Order: sequence, then C-alpha cells, then structure tokens
Amino acid sequence: MNNVLNYYYHLYPDNIHQTHKEFRFFVDGYEYLFSPLVIDIKHLEYLYSLSNQMLQYQMYVSQIIPNVNNQLFTIVHQEPYVLIRFLNLIHESVNFLDILRFQEQTALFVQKPLVLNWKKLWEDKVDYFEYQMDQFGKSLTLARTSFSYYIGLAEMAISLLNFVDVELSTAVVAHRRIFPDHTIKDLYNTINFVVDSKVRDVAEYFKCRFFSGDYINDEIDYYLTNVLQDNDYLLFFARMLFPTYYFDLFENIVFSEVEEKELINVIDKAEEYEELLVDIYFKIQEVFRLPEITWFKFYHQNVF
Repeated sequence: MNNVLNYYYHLYPDNIHQTHKEFRFFVDGYEYLFSPLVIDIKHLEYLYSLSNQMLQYQMYVSQIIPNVNNQLFTIVHQEPYVLIRFLNLIHESVNFLDILRFQEQTALFVQKPLVLNWKKLWEDKVDYFEYQMDQFGKSLTLARTSFSYYIGLAEMAISLLNFVDVELSTAVVAHRRIFPDHTIKDLYNTINFVVDSKVRDVAEYFKCRFFSGDYINDEIDYYLTNVLQDNDYLLFFARMLFPTYYFDLFENIVFSEVEEKELINVIDKAEEYEELLVDIYFKIQEVFRLPEITWFKFYHQNVF
C-alpha cells in the first residue's frame, strides 16, 4: 500500500497499520485512514463540498483528500478507496449532549431540503432481510425463532410513517450509525455523514446505549421535554420502534462477521425494551397525539 500512497497522494508514512481492508498511518502529525469507499460517488462529492464549507467555519471535521488526479477516490485492486485526514483527534466517548451540540453547530450547512425516504428504505430493508432469512436462515435457530417478532416491529414503525408530515421535518447533518464506542473523532468523521432528520442520531444512540445496558431514561425525558416539537415526536418514536439493533446483528451473522449467540443479549432485553417504548409512547401522548397502538404486549406474549 505504500506505493499507492506515494504515487497517488505524495504521502510517505513510516508505519502503516492494517485492519482488514483499512489502513491507518500518521504523516506530519495528522492521522490518515485509507479505506474502501462504502458510499456512492455522488454522495462522496456532496460530503467533500460539505466538509470544505465546515472547515471554512473552523469546524474540524475530517477531510476527504483528492489524489494527484484530483479524484476523490483511487482504484486499488479493482476496488475504490478513499483517503481521510482527521483534524479532530479527541478520543473521548460521544455522549447525548455531544450529538445535540453537533446538530446545532452543523445546522447552518444543510442547504438542501430534507427528503425523508425512511418508509421506502425500511420497506426495502424488510424485503431484503426476509430474503436473507429464506436463503440463509435454516441453520440459525435463534434468528428463526425471533425474526418474525422484529419484522413485526419494523412493519409497525413503517405504518407510523404514513402519519408524518414530511414538510415539517428538520434536516441536519446526521450519521449513518452512531455506536456506543464512538468517540468525538468518529462524530466528526465526514465519511459517516448523511443529511437526515434530527431525531436519527439521537434515536440510534439511545437504542445502542440501551442494549449496552446503560440507563438512558433521564436523557430521553430531557429530549422529549426540551428538544422535540410536533412532527419530531412521531419520527422519534418510529425510529425507536424500528429494530436496527437487531437487523444490523442479523446481517453480520448471515455474513459470518459475528456469532449468532450475539442475538441473545437483544432477545433477552425484548420485554424491557417494550416497557421503554410504552413509557416513551405515553409521555409523548401528553404533548402530541400519536396514532393508537395496541401491539406492545401482544407481540411479546405470542412470540417469546
């Protein structure tokens, strides 16, 4: 990989640390990551422009570095790679308030209107996972016995989106995923940015924290009381309902990246998570009318 970095980027690192297909190294005090491109080219171009705007306002997001041909990616062994330079090297864990501050700081930079396409995306995901289960799930005992429950949660979340007024949704710079072990450096990693509703990051953060065993009730109460307004309540609840935590694991199991036993933690917490959802639902009902939902205990009693 040294030859690629020398030729295409005029970078000459002394040491390169490889993890799978990712290559990390330092040059002149900056940390770099050279890794496969996991987003489409059009989105990469948008992120390049967005990050440059942020940097002009001294927001130290990571930089996408063009190669010597002024291209944003480089083909290595027939696969596109992108080079990222980190300007923010803070390794403290991301917390709830960090996410809120990031959204407030980056609101200025979202020029385009929000295209809220969750319904189509989620419908496609359900179809995709059902296909995976049909093709690869015969030997997955835990997945087979729990799968229909989480498909049910997903379909309920999708049905709620029929009541969303898209024009009232606020667009922010969000992230493809936020995980419990993410740091401030990860929060400012441009390649992870997406433009989406402001509830996306917070809902995914809360779900990850819950299944990591953390207490999140006070943060949720603060969020419901001080941050959300009107249409956001419905989007937030739908996002909390949609089981990304299960589907991410299921997909990794199918592709042999994690063992099936990892599902046990999620399945064991199903009833407790239902209780959290019920609590959120009735707290929202005090300030914003949600569609009537009667599924909470029905699914649990008939599946587990």
